[in-house]
Amino acid sequence: MKKILTYTAVLCALFLLSTGAYADEAKPLSGEIKAVGKLVNVDGNEAKFNEYRDLQDGVYGDIRLKYDNNRYFMKFNAGDIAYDTQSYKLESGMWGKFKFYLKYNEIPHNITYNARTIFSGAGTYRLTTGAVLVPANADPTNFFDYSVDRKQFEAGVKLDVLKPLYLDLSYAREDRDGIKPAGVALRTGGGSFFAEIPEPVDYVTNSLKAEVGYAKNPVFFSFAYFYSEFSNEQDKLFFVNPNSINTLNATRDDYLTLPPDNKYHNYSFKGVVKLPLYSALNVNIARSDTRSDFAFPMLNATKSYWVRDVAGGIQEVTLTDSEFDGKLTANSYSFVLTSRPVGFLGAKAFYKYYDKKNKSDEIGHTDSNVNGGSQFFNHLFDYEKRSYGVELDVKLPAKFSLTPAYSRLNTKRNRTDLPETTDNIYAVDLKWSGVDFMTAKVGYERLDRQSTKGRTETLFATDQAAADVVEPYIRRFDAAPMDRDTYKASIDIYPLDTLSFGLHYKNKKSEFTDTVLGLRDDKTNEYGIDADWRINSFIAVSGYVEYEETKVSQVQRASTSSAGLDPNAASFFTNTTTYQYTWRLDQKDKTYNYGIGAEIDAIPQTLVFNVQFDRMKSDGFADFSFFDGPPPQTSDISNWDDYRKTAFSVKAKYAVSKRLGITGGYAYEKFTYNDIAVDGYQYSYGTAEANVSTLTGAYSAPSYRANILFAGLVYKF
Repeated sequence: MKKILTYTAVLCALFLLSTGAYADEAKPLSGEIKAVGKLVNVDGNEAKFNEYRDLQDGVYGDIRLKYDNNRYFMKFNAGDIAYDTQSYKLESGMWGKFKFYLKYNEIPHNITYNARTIFSGAGTYRLTTGAVLVPANADPTNFFDYSVDRKQFEAGVKLDVLKPLYLDLSYAREDRDGIKPAGVALRTGGGSFFAEIPEPVDYVTNSLKAEVGYAKNPVFFSFAYFYSEFSNEQDKLFFVNPNSINTLNATRDDYLTLPPDNKYHNYSFKGVVKLPLYSALNVNIARSDTRSDFAFPMLNATKSYWVRDVAGGIQEVTLTDSEFDGKLTANSYSFVLTSRPVGFLGAKAFYKYYDKKNKSDEIGHTDSNVNGGSQFFNHLFDYEKRSYGVELDVKLPAKFSLTPAYSRLNTKRNRTDLPETTDNIYAVDLKWSGVDFMTAKVGYERLDRQSTKGRTETLFATDQAAADVVEPYIRRFDAAPMDRDTYKASIDIYPLDTLSFGLHYKNKKSEFTDTVLGLRDDKTNEYGIDADWRINSFIAVSGYVEYEETKVSQVQRASTSSAGLDPNAASFFTNTTTYQYTWRLDQKDKTYNYGIGAEIDAIPQTLVFNVQFDRMKSDGFADFSFFDGPPPQTSDISNWDDYRKTAFSVKAKYAVSKRLGITGGYAYEKFTYNDIAVDGYQYSYGTAEANVSTLTGAYSAPSYRANILFAGLVYKF
């Protein structure tokens, strides 16, 4: 609240100073002040209802002010004053000379209210329990909220007084504070389990931007520098393993790593020059550097703790360095040439290059309990992209226009399975506007991706033989060879000045042509229609209907050895054990959205009613097949990301006079969510002996129903 009052006082003071500076001028000041009271009743998950808002019983205030004359200008906006969604913005300056702005706003992210945990200290960096071993199904007594508040402040100034030169400076700060859920995997007594724990969020990001440029026809160029510094109060969350006495040290602490501090620098140049034949050349060049570090808790000069229980206690792990230094550098440049040498032909050609290098530390890791104590190093990932292409704009007879395009993208990655891909993209769009009341468009795009296959290198040499058997059939979908066809069509019709409607269709089909194990195909169909109709001077209606269907298919093989990994072998689908089996998942999602609204001028310029109804529905279905011999076993999962959301509102606005207005209305929301991952969610607090995971309530029971009544006053001047 202190920050709220401080920022509000600063903004108001600057507003008064601004208006005072213009005291010798006529004051064409205008604006409005709004106060709205709301009564909110929520049945169900209040956190989901208020996921990114702060809607509760109370009075909400908005202020809009505007001052403008031939020399000066000023705008001030304030919304949701004193709530967690409050925002303020002040802009002011002198026309053609300078301008400055100040902004402040808050955005909450509410996840779960009244979560429960067996740990004390939720929201801090050390979670403890009162006993060495927590009994199975212990009754939690510590309640907290999973919620993160984001506060943003920004200030900037732009100087144009030295035209054609200009200077643009800005500073921004973002604070994030709260608790979010985290998962930790623990292993004890031969059984495995995981625990949800409250992870504290206390992030601060400061950024600074400076840009100087020159803008005078036919040349524009600028040099810019951007700096960002992220800081976290702590980079480790210490917690007591509630199921084992064999934990990190005498205080029984294990730890989870949190986002570390980092610094980011970006230097860039932008330029545009106009050329003959209605042409222009755009140039962008940039370089960035990111640095971060992390210190591992060390037992001594060479040992670090590893979260693992063994017969003799905690297993020590040898590291070659006690501190990780991270460094990323990126270089990019692009050139875009546009031209229209003749009226019926336009063209654009481009070339882009992006290179990201990972210069971070590679740290050796040795664990005597893993692969006979063999050492392995963390893999560093970097990549390089080069793309070029051309697009034409051809005006044809009979009001047709054709836009063919071709582009090529080559990506090289520092990874061994698919180190290089080449994308060839062909596209064409056809537009017809032969009649005044209609515009029609059709388009087609073809993506042909080819990949260079490599030999996956495992962390340990003892695993390489098994990898060599199965890796020839695995294609990770982000870089796998693929053919993708996309068709789209749309038509906009406006037969009357008061009537318009549009239809659109899109079909996209991706086939991973060389994949045996992995994602096989991905298909999407989209349909939609929307319309607006001003029936008469009193009534206007609008509506829309949208439908989308997505189908995804994949085949995978789980295995603990090289036996039975060859998909060409008969045993691939029949040779199964507890840890070796083949499975297939066919997933389908259908989404329906529709809505209708009306605006009714019951008394022209005096009484207006607005009515809106929206319905969103998604049905997911998963067909899971487990191959243990013909025929395969199947399991149909109908509750797969299913949700329903209904929203209805009616609002009335009555103008008492030109300056004073009254508003009032009612809103209703209902959200229902069903998914196999959260249906039947139960809090659990178990020991490893019972092999029960610890759940705190994160994301559970997200359904709700809400009723909202509101009424308010608006004063304009």
